[in-house]
Amino acid sequence: MKHLKKIFENNNDDLIEYINMCFVDLLDSGIEVKNSTDYYQFTIDLHQVEDTIESISELGTKMIETTDMISDSMRKVKLEYPDIKYNVYFSRITGKRNYVISLVIHLLTS
Repeated sequence: MKHLKKIFENNNDDLIEYINMCFVDLLDSGIEVKNSTDYYQFTIDLHQVEDTIESISELGTKMIETTDMISDSMRKVKLEYPDIKYNVYFSRITGKRNYVISLVIHLLTS
């Protein structure tokens, strides 16, 4: 019943504060954060990839570690806000060799 109250109150300030608590480890690492009335987005720069097997392997390791952290954090968010929706994107920054993971959390609306 507690989560239904939060959904109908449309109190995204409490939701964002809770998300920040759940993602504290990623936030402490200096990731980029954007938000609007509809979404809250984290962008995690994995690193620049060179044309070596070591660099590609490092990217794979960092991607696994980062997605595990996102998964664990979203599990915590969903405990308090079970109806929340989110998307995860993996992409390369145009014109660069950097890869990023973007997490878009759709804020609750009434």
